[in-house]
Amino acid sequence: MVVAAVLTTVLMVGFVSKATAVSASGVMFVELQTAGAGDAGAEFVKISNQSASPVSVEGWKLQYRSATGTSWTTKATLVGELSAQGNLMLATSAYGASSDSLVMQDGLAQAGGHVQLVDATGMVHDIVGWGTAIAAEGTAAPAPEKEQSLIRNSSAGMYTDTDNNLADFHLEVMPLPPPSPPPASPPAAASKPAVLGSTIFNQGLLPPHITELLPNPSSPQTDANDEFIELYNPNAEPFSLTKYKLQTGTTFSSSVTLADRQIPARGYLVITSADTSLSLSNTAGGARLIDPEAKVIAESAAYDEAAAGQAWAFIDGEWRWTTSPTPGAANLLALSDAEEESSRTTGTSDNQSVKAAKSNKSSSNSSDVTEEPAKSPSIHLIIIALVASLAVGYAIYEYRHDLGNLIYRLRAYREDRRSHRQTAARR
Repeated sequence: MVVAAVLTTVLMVGFVSKATAVSASGVMFVELQTAGAGDAGAEFVKISNQSASPVSVEGWKLQYRSATGTSWTTKATLVGELSAQGNLMLATSAYGASSDSLVMQDGLAQAGGHVQLVDATGMVHDIVGWGTAIAAEGTAAPAPEKEQSLIRNSSAGMYTDTDNNLADFHLEVMPLPPPSPPPASPPAAASKPAVLGSTIFNQGLLPPHITELLPNPSSPQTDANDEFIELYNPNAEPFSLTKYKLQTGTTFSSSVTLADRQIPARGYLVITSADTSLSLSNTAGGARLIDPEAKVIAESAAYDEAAAGQAWAFIDGEWRWTTSPTPGAANLLALSDAEEESSRTTGTSDNQSVKAAKSNKSSSNSSDVTEEPAKSPSIHLIIIALVASLAVGYAIYEYRHDLGNLIYRLRAYREDRRSHRQTAARR
């Protein structure tokens, strides 16, 4: 049974190609939660091997892509193998990852997104899109609420896979943590502890995250001194980077081994180009962190040409350019003037299109539409008219004697004119 999917290139010119299944490994997503009832970061993904034989998942990656994004971010790297009919759970620390599950980074958007399972050769074994996802298998599955998860449908004890996420998944309220036996080669965590002599570092800790890169600092800053890579430690105790490596470039050909460095508990460490010989290319590249066992435990999304002063930062579940670098602090999205102008222009164009559409619709349907009755006068106009009337009435009363004399003189004047005309006629 074909059970997995590959995401085709997203064309931003009026249509999006849908993912189609290409792998027959039998490994597929069977459950997904994007947020817990009390913690938005409580996320998990459960995969299952539906084949009759064990499947090696060594080097496979769980990757995430936003609903309308074009790049994938690695959330976890798998090790070992998945037994026949066996399950494996990948969970965030906020969810409460246990010894029989792998640790994954959080950041699955609740409103919409994609996850894919890709092996070491780059083959995609399954993909699931939910909510507003534009490149799901078939049609996206519904977006789960905080107290729900997506569950793959099953029949006769086997999970179904029609290559249509909407048909294959349903929502379940308040799911219990799904049990999963450990893989045949059980990993303790995505990041293995560093061992120096008899001292063990990072035992039981989650791997750090790469959260921000500054490839092209603005003048007077320089590439030689002020480029930086920012790491974040999600643990409640410091994380040692002894014998860990940072690698950069489009093929990660540049590498530096870290020593005597640690990331503070739930804090940041900023590594600058002045601190190491490592540099970030201005034209394209990325960064990743390698543990002492040569495993990739954290990796940024690849970036294209970097404008001066713009940082490549992980913000709201996806990598984006921002004009406000924040080394050692939470990332902040700030658009460039050109991006803001483009956003305003796009918004104006959209509004004009909407107005034109409404106008056309009004013209074409004029024979079917009853004219709307005139609205009642505003209460403010009524008050003004009332005040004006009272003012005129008061003036008439105040000057009534003068008005009476004026009327009397006008009458006398008219009588005098009439008498003169009659006298002139007799002559």
